[in-house]
Amino acid sequence: MMLYGLALLPAMALHAAYETELAAVAALGDLTTAPAMYTDDTTPGTLAAVAAGDLKIIYYDVLDYAGNPTRACAWIGVPSGASAVSPVPGMVLVHGGGGTASQAWVQKWTERGYAAISIAVEGQTDVLATQAEKDAGLASGKWLKHAMAGPRRSSLYTDSPDTITDQWMYHAVADTVLANSLLRSLPEVDATKVGLSGYSWGGVITSTVIGIDNRFMFAIPTYGCGHKYDSRNHYGANLANNESYKQVWDPMVRIANATMPILWLSWPEDPYFLMDSLAYTYHGAPGTRMVSLRPSMGHGGNFDSPEYYDYADDMVSGAGPWCVQQSINLTGNTATVVFHSTKTLNTASLVYTTGNDEITGGIDTNLIWTEIAADSLVESPVGTWSVTATLPAGVTGWFVNTKATGSDTGDLYGYVDSEIIASSDYQEVIDLSLQLHWRSSIRWRRISPQGRWTWPFQAPPMWKSAASPSAVYMRVPSPASRQRLWCC
Repeated sequence: MMLYGLALLPAMALHAAYETELAAVAALGDLTTAPAMYTDDTTPGTLAAVAAGDLKIIYYDVLDYAGNPTRACAWIGVPSGASAVSPVPGMVLVHGGGGTASQAWVQKWTERGYAAISIAVEGQTDVLATQAEKDAGLASGKWLKHAMAGPRRSSLYTDSPDTITDQWMYHAVADTVLANSLLRSLPEVDATKVGLSGYSWGGVITSTVIGIDNRFMFAIPTYGCGHKYDSRNHYGANLANNESYKQVWDPMVRIANATMPILWLSWPEDPYFLMDSLAYTYHGAPGTRMVSLRPSMGHGGNFDSPEYYDYADDMVSGAGPWCVQQSINLTGNTATVVFHSTKTLNTASLVYTTGNDEITGGIDTNLIWTEIAADSLVESPVGTWSVTATLPAGVTGWFVNTKATGSDTGDLYGYVDSEIIASSDYQEVIDLSLQLHWRSSIRWRRISPQGRWTWPFQAPPMWKSAASPSAVYMRVPSPASRQRLWCC
């Protein structure tokens, strides 16, 4: 039997085959010395300085690429009034595919009192390239490439055959760790209160870095996550047989090291990073988990979503995540979720789908999500909120959303909403039909989230259907405990 294109290679031997690569990636966490920063992309270059009130483009030293000295371009800002006596918290920001270092993103954080650095991880500037520059090979995507550029992203880990130190993700992770070292070295920044946030591919980088660099106080990965090799979209189609991704680059490989609190921000309709992959990833992180799933949010930077800023404020103030799920239960068709919240919860809703996402090689999803009011929202005792909701017939995936009043009351910051969302864990209820022919019994094996075989185990409860006597049905638990099942 073949598994993901491999014969049944023993897990330990497979892991050992990647020991050198794993060690090289882990060593990126040792890049704790602040890199030099410059005003330009020339050698030797002019050293740059950053002071309170500054908002500027810089270039900073990163790891050599292809034997050449390399720098990353970044926007960096420090709020006015920050000083060594009165330092401010900080944010490291990582863009998604097609993005770059962003002045606007840094400004969103500086106006909240944070120093911030938004980095470009594909050797690009924030200047749009002309067609002539693209034709001359002077562009990285749609952006003008600078003179000391590192690698550009090569689709979905298609550079896996390359030496680990030549791979794009290796350099993207290193750039992020070094940006953290740079920002926390500024006397105006409180090094104990630096967070990390990235969206889309920047969310993948964030989900990877938090298992390597433990200096971050908290993290906010948006959309991007791990466990993509069996997604029902182009990620699964392209990564199913990429053993380097599964053994080295999947954030699941080291997510257990991410002990800091994390806000997992996304939306149920996202066609790139599906809800089950996101759930696998956040269940693997041992730190305090908060989930926020904003329906119809859209895929992009979403710099105007209030959840980022209110969560960060609560973290750096010492209050901790403002809303955390305490328990979740489904009895029959009645869901019960209990939250602990430091804010008053105004409303609660059930968000659900009755679909079964088709397997596709493209970037799409055919799931339709519906939001309805919950049956009840009760606070008892103070700070503990219980939500009950009735699942309609045929529900295959669901979660509960709650809303509280955020910091943007009166449109103070111009965010998309004055309310902020906290969500339960995503849950699935799936009935699988298995056609039985010449065999009278089935032997099951379980596959761990990393795709490694475990010993045969007892199959889940199964029952016959009078409507289809040749079929056997079983119920699969939610992604919190769900394993991939194969018949052999």
